[in-house]
Amino acid sequence: PVVAPPPADPPAAHPGPADPGPPHDPFASPARRIQPSPPPRPRTGLRLGVAALALAVLAAGGGLAVWAVTRSADAPPPAGPAGAFPTATPAAGFRPWSQAAPYSAQERALATAAPGLVFVEAVFNGYLRDGRTGALLNPTPVTFQRRCSGFVVDPAGHVLTNGQCVAPDEPVARERALYTLGRILVAGKKLTPGALDGWVRSRTAGTRFTGKEPDRPPSSQVFVQLNQATGGLTGTPAIAGEVVRTRAADAGDLALVKVARPDLPGVELGDAAALTPGGVVVVAGYHTVDADFRDATYTLRSKTVQVTATDTGQGAVPLFRIGDDIGIYSHGGVALDPAGRVVGVLTNDRSGAGGANRAVVPVTAARELLAEAGVAPTLGDADRLYRRGLDAYFTGRDATAVSQLDAVARGGNGNELAEAYRRSAADRQQLTAAAPEQSNLPTVLFSGLGGALLAALAIGVVLLARRRSRR
Repeated sequence: PVVAPPPADPPAAHPGPADPGPPHDPFASPARRIQPSPPPRPRTGLRLGVAALALAVLAAGGGLAVWAVTRSADAPPPAGPAGAFPTATPAAGFRPWSQAAPYSAQERALATAAPGLVFVEAVFNGYLRDGRTGALLNPTPVTFQRRCSGFVVDPAGHVLTNGQCVAPDEPVARERALYTLGRILVAGKKLTPGALDGWVRSRTAGTRFTGKEPDRPPSSQVFVQLNQATGGLTGTPAIAGEVVRTRAADAGDLALVKVARPDLPGVELGDAAALTPGGVVVVAGYHTVDADFRDATYTLRSKTVQVTATDTGQGAVPLFRIGDDIGIYSHGGVALDPAGRVVGVLTNDRSGAGGANRAVVPVTAARELLAEAGVAPTLGDADRLYRRGLDAYFTGRDATAVSQLDAVARGGNGNELAEAYRRSAADRQQLTAAAPEQSNLPTVLFSGLGGALLAALAIGVVLLARRRSRR
């Protein structure tokens, strides 16, 4: 058989020209002049130091955050005025903390002065007669009341109030008596309601209002009540009084009344300089929301108002107008400065505002009337103790407030707010005593944090020393 010859080996690759290498430089040095740098040593120590420092910072931040949370949760309520406000409900029905922002200057002024404010009711009894013949217009006497506000100025029982309220001029009393008789005639179907005003006007000029005898004035009585008052009340708790001295309507329209009970809560007189146009005062006086004024319930009401202008056209005593009023029975009430001192007496503005009680007689006129009567305005011992107790209450010294206000309340001078604020201070004491003790977690956290920081510092120092020794 024919055997095929083995395949020929593949041809060998044709070698290319040999690499001649770099050309020979006869001027080159046989040794290399630039040596490569050794690889850098790893900076393990520095990295560890940075990591330790970062760990310490994180530990500090976490500790502070936890401490802040635990502190806010464990901290007791503040002992100062922001802790609570009075929860007691005084029989007076007057709550200074409900008529002003709690713990504000307005509340404190009202709390200071309110116990010394009184509801005043004057009762007049007389006969209406024909001015020419003396004949009686009605066989029975006519009785009417006038109501207003006032305030006690000394422990002897002297009360300042509005003059026209307790001692009205004869024309004012005569008109009021005619309206009273006219309403009696309306009730008896002898006069129509629409004819009442005309009936009064037609008889005002020719009528006199006298006592039982034609040459005697009508009789009058004055009664005051502390705290919440009831109209028409002449027995207890009403306190009888008598008018001592008055000032005419154009000379301040004030009256001084002496009541039969001493040691009532009193007010402190301040400086009329607080009455300046643009300034702000707190006014307070009695008010009712009842429809029938005769046996209505009267309570104290207050507002913060602005003094708008000075009025020199209503008499010898300049008046100060205010931007708002608190009702028709507030004349004889007070304008207070931030310390709760009386700087003016409310009266009606005869020049406008419908005769509303939007005028203030400066306290200087009240001081002059007291001086004329030989009365020195002063606070009693219980009044001073009450003010110290209020100061303790409004500055968060509850134990002192409880002690001093309790002494006033037990004294029985009629200051019902003393008991209300005493109970509030006692409530705050209980809240403070019941609060949990402050957590000791911050101490533990900061102790651990301090150790971590010291350890991190030590590691950093050691690593730094090793690094320097290797150089």
